[in-house]
Amino acid sequence: MTPKHRGNSYCRPSWCWPLLMLCLLGVTSHAKTDSRTVDHFQAPFHPGVTFGGFGGGDCKVTHTPVIFIHGRQDTANDWLIGESNTPSIYQLLISAGYNSCELFGITYIPRSGRTSSTYNPLQPHTFTLLHQFIARVQRFTHSRQVDIVGYDVGVVAALATLVQSGSWNQVRKVINIAGPLRGLPNCINTKNNAAKTSLCNAQSLDNAFHFGLFPSEASLDGYNEWTSDTGVKSLRSMPQNHSGVRFYTLSAGVNDELLCPSKQNHCADSATFSPASNVIAQLEWQDDKINHETLKQTVAASVVKMLTTRCKGISCSASEHHVVINRP
Repeated sequence: MTPKHRGNSYCRPSWCWPLLMLCLLGVTSHAKTDSRTVDHFQAPFHPGVTFGGFGGGDCKVTHTPVIFIHGRQDTANDWLIGESNTPSIYQLLISAGYNSCELFGITYIPRSGRTSSTYNPLQPHTFTLLHQFIARVQRFTHSRQVDIVGYDVGVVAALATLVQSGSWNQVRKVINIAGPLRGLPNCINTKNNAAKTSLCNAQSLDNAFHFGLFPSEASLDGYNEWTSDTGVKSLRSMPQNHSGVRFYTLSAGVNDELLCPSKQNHCADSATFSPASNVIAQLEWQDDKINHETLKQTVAASVVKMLTTRCKGISCSASEHHVVINRP
């Protein structure tokens, strides 16, 4: 990585160290190896119990800290390096002036869980782990609030964490990248096989914070508050219930093969929040080359714009080569 200039000097080691370590360890964006879970936490930050991650360092905090919550089969370190010579969100934030002590990621799913078809991370111990991490970041940075950037199931895990802990006042912005807010459509076809795909379960009758992503409208044996369009636990209604937080969405619409496998318009808004005054932007990329898997990299510059400016609606898009619309 080319050193970032500040006046006549290069960036301090505390800014560049995480990326330098990744280069030395040979971590790539496609490497599905144990190196993806190596801790890149820097003293004096102590993350507590995690399965890996990054963040910390001895530098001055001047921005609202950002916490990255990864997807179902990813790790925190997947946020660090871009693909196809395109910088990642992390790298773009460093270029925008953020320090390593302002950017944090946590691997909250164990390796065995990422490789298992029966593991469901959407349960109380996951939300407790994430809440404790957020609290440690706040203590370390002396920040009253943090920004959260989530991808895929990580969006759901982040929202459920804030509901379980009641800590919404500790969050300034939530950026949702392809979060399955209405559940997973394919779960309807696997209901009879729920034991093999526990992420497809509905809400537990014993504990509302142990749930899967079975779509609420198709649930015959148990109402799933989380994937419903309304209610205090409705993922889509979170902005309406928490007016002090600014919400953003980035989606691939009908081209999201996970959230809209039928490619029909009825599932195009599967990742979007219900309209509210604090839903600042809901951008949808309408390009058949952009899908659930590639979206996170495509929207990197737009995420940085959402975090660093007061943009609203379509003005939050930093895309120059794709058709982007803003959903209400």
